[in-house]
Amino acid sequence: NKVVNGLKIAIACTFIAHGLFAMGLIYLPGYFVDMTIMILGLNESQATAFLYVAGVLDLVMSVLIFVPRLSKYALLYMVFWGLTTAFARLFAGFSSDFMASSLHGSLYLVIYRLSHGLLPLLVLLMEKKLKKEKLPTDENEITFS
Repeated sequence: NKVVNGLKIAIACTFIAHGLFAMGLIYLPGYFVDMTIMILGLNESQATAFLYVAGVLDLVMSVLIFVPRLSKYALLYMVFWGLTTAFARLFAGFSSDFMASSLHGSLYLVIYRLSHGLLPLLVLLMEKKLKKEKLPTDENEITFS
């Protein structure tokens, strides 16, 4: 299906770019490190190592979505990681003392990045539907007597 393949290419491009940044191969964005430290409570070297591993996984999953038997698992990972990283902006910028302003300052960042998890979910659902359509039904099944 051309639509599914086009979406997979877009998803792969997004995850490849994020992976290269997380690995520090282009440069390691300071806010990636800061968010990781704030949310996970790691020190800087631990956060950098965590991001490197996450970057490698992003690159691997970007290839695996094109492998039919592994696509489902790669897309599930991408749904989880895409939504996790989108909502990370909300948690990293949240202050219980200033709830309204911290939500106002971070919510648009979450909304902007929801597609990182929702597009893989859409492709997963589309592939499931396509696979279901290809399976023979009872009335179309060929029987031999």
